Amino acid sequence: MVHSSPYLLLLVFILTIGACRDPEEAALHDLEEDGFGFAVSDFHRAAAQGDVAAVEKFLKAGMAVDVEGEDGQTAFQRAAAMGEDGMVRYLVEAGASTDQRLDGGRTLLIEIAGRTDGDLAMLDFLLEHHADAKAMDAQNLTALMVGAMAGNVDAVRRLAMRDVRSLDKAFLLAAAQGHTHCLEALIEFGAYVNCRSHDGQTPLMYAAGKGHAEAVKLLLRHHANRFAMDESGKTASERAEAASYATLAEILRDTSDLVPPKVPANNEFVPSLDGQLIAFLSDADPEIHAAAIEPHRPLLDPLNGPPEETAEGSNGGNPPAGATGTSPKLPVGRRADEQVPVNTTTGGARGRPTASVDEETQPTASNDPASVSPVNVDLPKELRLGRFNERFEPILITDVTDKQAKVRLLHRPTTDANAIVMVMVGERIPDTSYEVQKVTKRVRPAKGGGTVDVSEVMVQDRVSQEEQRFVRGTLPRDADTHLVVETRRSHQRFAARLGDVFTVAETEEQYAVSDIRPHQLVVRNLTSGDVLTINRG
Repeated sequence: MVHSSPYLLLLVFILTIGACRDPEEAALHDLEEDGFGFAVSDFHRAAAQGDVAAVEKFLKAGMAVDVEGEDGQTAFQRAAAMGEDGMVRYLVEAGASTDQRLDGGRTLLIEIAGRTDGDLAMLDFLLEHHADAKAMDAQNLTALMVGAMAGNVDAVRRLAMRDVRSLDKAFLLAAAQGHTHCLEALIEFGAYVNCRSHDGQTPLMYAAGKGHAEAVKLLLRHHANRFAMDESGKTASERAEAASYATLAEILRDTSDLVPPKVPANNEFVPSLDGQLIAFLSDADPEIHAAAIEPHRPLLDPLNGPPEETAEGSNGGNPPAGATGTSPKLPVGRRADEQVPVNTTTGGARGRPTASVDEETQPTASNDPASVSPVNVDLPKELRLGRFNERFEPILITDVTDKQAKVRLLHRPTTDANAIVMVMVGERIPDTSYEVQKVTKRVRPAKGGGTVDVSEVMVQDRVSQEEQRFVRGTLPRDADTHLVVETRRSHQRFAARLGDVFTVAETEEQYAVSDIRPHQLVVRNLTSGDVLTINRG
């Protein structure tokens, strides 16, 4: 047997340690030759100068990538402040955090979003490396808000889906600056056209008060509520007039250019959700399930969904226009107990054919229980919410007595002596097809104490025969208010309205739309009675 010399083993050990230390020592040696000492200040100086080779040597020599200097700054922050994007990329790939704060508490993502000529490749790089799109600066602005305010529509498109909670605030900022391209993009991602600021202003009011005519016209095309009033009781036209934009004020007062009902703002006609048989999973075949469905209409109140902050004109949870408040809406001439044809949709808005199902000639699920395999469909995960298209009737109930209602006709100028009328039960509201059926004086407790007047006026549309409930102080939505929904896998798009009933092909379950809100869809399972809330995001 050969025995190793202890001296030989020691030599091998020393050589091994030396070999491990050689890269670090070599890096230190090179730094000294380049005029750098192994100090945090020198490391930061190299980063600020964009000297990638030197920074690489610092890291090889053992410098921590996010080590802070005496002033609390890091190499990333110094490089970002100097606009050294190449250095920023290198540091991030070496492990530096992307969400470090720069001047004003802004992240680099926020900074780049605010540059109208910003480097989109850099923005994409930060997002790919998990930069926090929801981070706020010292003024509580996110990257999406800053991008919208700056008019950086490319940044807005990249950030909107990553920061859904900021959509409305970004929309208000874009309206105040008149950035029409950003407004269009935010609407497509689901921003609420009639959202409110902290002081009760709408995007239309901001655009009108700043004299942004093109933004005003765009908002009106998307059914912005020109009759809405701020906390001081002023409308968008009055704000424009107060700011000396007389022509713009006249445009806002002129209701002859209102977009006709049923005509979408972007000329895109989306099929109704009502009566649809939808396959949510990629491997589902609607033809197999179509025969098993026996559609029906619920005789239950669809409005018992979970509460949400009341949207503009939402009547505090009361049915929008076109709904009776006791059952989902039915097409005119259809009975509540009448079966509804179910459409098998394989392409939805993409224009592929739909086929009606004849229930009498098809087998039912009970006759062939093995024909459908049980599948779980998670609707909140399988549906994506799109645009919220909201329209209002230009009617405002201002007071209610025992047998009459005081009504403000908002399409008439305030100087018109007939802009405010008293309407008795049995009379028709002027300039409309609504006949007053009943008036009810009602109050409810207020959140901060006291009471709130929520008196109601029940009306009937003498054309469609549908009943509606108008609530004091709230603009009623018209019957075409809807929320666009999209299946995440097949990208089918539908317009969801209050009372619509649709069927999930994989489970054969039917759902009724209980409520539509700017950022929520509430549906009820007609078999179990369970209520699901589908949130934007």
